[in-house]
Amino acid sequence: MKTGKYIVATLILLLIIAGVGVSLWITENQTTNPIIPFVFNIQEEESVESISNRLQEAGVIKNARFFKYYLRYTKQDKTIQAGYYLIPETKDLDELIKVFQEGKAKMVKYTIPEGYTIRRIAKKLAEEGLVDEIAFIDLASKRGTQFTFPYLDQIKDGNLEGFLFPETYFIANPTEETIIQQMLDQFSLVMEQSILPKWNNQKRTLREIIILSSIVEREAQADLERPIIASVFLNRIQAGWKLEACSTVEYVVQKEGYVLTLDELQIDSPYNTYKYSGLPAGPICNPGLDSILATLAPAKTDYFFFAAKGDGSHAFAATLEEHNRNVAKYIP
Repeated sequence: MKTGKYIVATLILLLIIAGVGVSLWITENQTTNPIIPFVFNIQEEESVESISNRLQEAGVIKNARFFKYYLRYTKQDKTIQAGYYLIPETKDLDELIKVFQEGKAKMVKYTIPEGYTIRRIAKKLAEEGLVDEIAFIDLASKRGTQFTFPYLDQIKDGNLEGFLFPETYFIANPTEETIIQQMLDQFSLVMEQSILPKWNNQKRTLREIIILSSIVEREAQADLERPIIASVFLNRIQAGWKLEACSTVEYVVQKEGYVLTLDELQIDSPYNTYKYSGLPAGPICNPGLDSILATLAPAKTDYFFFAAKGDGSHAFAATLEEHNRNVAKYIP
């Protein structure tokens, strides 16, 4: 009788020890703390093994093998939904799995290329079903001062052109307001991390830098040429010349990449740098970081002219005579 009680007690003790061991094992293999917020993409029909490995590589979980077996043991391996997710700050595996099951933290991905205008951004986002095109244009071009932005003093007439930073974004609940605010927040972040450290006692205002950067963005195609093109326009400004940038007129007529007519070059607009000296009234697009940095640190050249070669690069010249030779050579 005593032997039976001893066996039962021993079994109970072993179960308790086993339970504690499992509990410690699970605790040891809980999630870690990746950089928050962290976006993670689960692809369509992606295997549990692949998901587990990538979560470990990203620092979200400690042990990919344990996570894979835990999903299968708890029969949750078939419940994971594909999509982009904002990973919460949690130590609990079940909470993390629940995010992937319910899809509540799913993110929408959208990309804004460098050099897009507010109108092009609105059109692209509307085609992706994220915003109302007209409402976006109205907000971004007329009512920009209602947003939280540390550089509102650089905005004129509520027009955010130039300050909607081009980037690939992830957002949970896209609306005209949340998307615009997200792009402004990114501009502020890039400003702090990448632009201010290169400011170097810059005498121009941020608005002036963004205006000139937007012209560089629209005129340049090759990254290596951005500082050179920036130098051309700065040389013209220093010499008291008109900028005569075709891209500024294209902004007015809302057409890109075609030969402007003589009548269009004489359009009466404060953006027309063929008609008026100095910088245009505002940015003509939303420039990327490379164009902004090129404007802050232009190449030191004596160039005043450049002609498109037709392959995305340009031939630069210091004199009109040299420029005319380049035009005759590269432009039919």
